[in-house]
Amino acid sequence: MNHDKKNRLPEQVLPSLRQGLTLNFAFLERGVVRGLSFVLFFGVGLFVLAGCGGGSSAPSARPPRTAKLQWLGHQSFLLTSSLGTKILTNPYAPGSVPYAFPPNIRPDVMLISNEVRTANNDGAVENFPTVFRSSVGKGINNAAGTRIRGTPTYPNPSSPDSVRMNLVFSWITDGMKFCFLGDVPSSLPPDEAALIGQVDVLFLPVGGRLGAADRDVVLQQLRPRVIIPMGSRGAVEAWAAGFDRVHRPGTSYVLLNREALPVEYVGIVLSPP
Repeated sequence: MNHDKKNRLPEQVLPSLRQGLTLNFAFLERGVVRGLSFVLFFGVGLFVLAGCGGGSSAPSARPPRTAKLQWLGHQSFLLTSSLGTKILTNPYAPGSVPYAFPPNIRPDVMLISNEVRTANNDGAVENFPTVFRSSVGKGINNAAGTRIRGTPTYPNPSSPDSVRMNLVFSWITDGMKFCFLGDVPSSLPPDEAALIGQVDVLFLPVGGRLGAADRDVVLQQLRPRVIIPMGSRGAVEAWAAGFDRVHRPGTSYVLLNREALPVEYVGIVLSPP
């Protein structure tokens, strides 16, 4: 399969991406950020490890709000806001994917996009979070100080089937709009895409029902700044091999803040949990 062709971005966004993904850490060696700790900032064509400096008595600006996004395997992610609010997506059942769900996960909110074993194990956590799934997850909901939109999608939009319904969730954390597509079967209806609007971080399914052409349409509809591919490890690697611009932080998590997000598409491939 020609992944370059399959995952090629729309022509109108390619010029800026073709500037390349150069990890330029030369200035770190000159001591500009000496003593700084680990926070990942994004810029166009530039990824910088930075953080809170110590030992300076000079007044400083309020640090940006930073959210931690951790991959737990397959389509399961744990997003922790700067205030400690935790949102968990699609917890999987034992044996349904080649990962062991980690212990001691205590989210405030659980989002389940579809009722399959790889996504709906609400017993995987150690507490009793607010759960949005199926008909309960449709429309606008609020939990743990977060406003969450659930957009239903169907394999056959002309004949909605609640059993095969997939919910697309969107919400704002630390000033960034996140969109979790789940196992969306096709591109979004224009009116629903307009309600979601442009997103900052998009969880994009690869290797599932969403084909390459529909993925391109979704990227044009939602215009994300950061793309998190999700699915089997093989599917993620195949997608990354054909994507124009990919960053690998080398960990199962990444730290995000709005002020340092890239202007155009960047794919973030996290390491296996």
